[in-house]
Amino acid sequence: RAAAQALGLADDLTASSLLRLPDLLRPCLLPDDPLDVWPLMERAVQAALEKLDAMRLREGGALERDLRARFAALEALSREIAALAPAVPAAYKAVLERRLSDLLGVVQLADPALVAREVAVFADRCDVSEELTRLASHFAQVTKVFDAGGACGRTLDFLCQELFREINTTGSKANDAAISRRVIDFKAGLEAVREQVQNIE
Repeated sequence: RAAAQALGLADDLTASSLLRLPDLLRPCLLPDDPLDVWPLMERAVQAALEKLDAMRLREGGALERDLRARFAALEALSREIAALAPAVPAAYKAVLERRLSDLLGVVQLADPALVAREVAVFADRCDVSEELTRLASHFAQVTKVFDAGGACGRTLDFLCQELFREINTTGSKANDAAISRRVIDFKAGLEAVREQVQNIE
């Protein structure tokens, strides 16, 4: 503008004309030494990490409470199965005696030794005590994993697989409608647990 005034030229200098000049304006977002901004960046990163940790702790606590409740419900179902299992052979014996009585007639009774042998074979075939013992052991392991803290996703996933194997065997051996219903409920609940476990490190 001073040059234009001295030379008697029209003052046509505008912001848009300045912006069209190459390399006249050069943005300077960072100082020449990047370490000059490190204190500011360090505070920002530290605050972000602290918030991330706090959020993960809240989420982890919520997941733990949810999973503990779900595992407790599964354990309750296994206890119900354990309470029903001993009565299965006795119920089978009563059904067998009734059917034999209907088949042979009221006058002729079935051989008690034969009935006892058949019931013993059935009782052995439908015995789920080993599976129930292993289920109880797995539930105890789940509690230990939660109480120990730390990364536990893979361990819980493995325990879910083991629980599924035991309850599946229980369902195939039990030969009882009431137990089968609880096995189905157990499997449905366990599937929900496995989906939730995928969200854990």
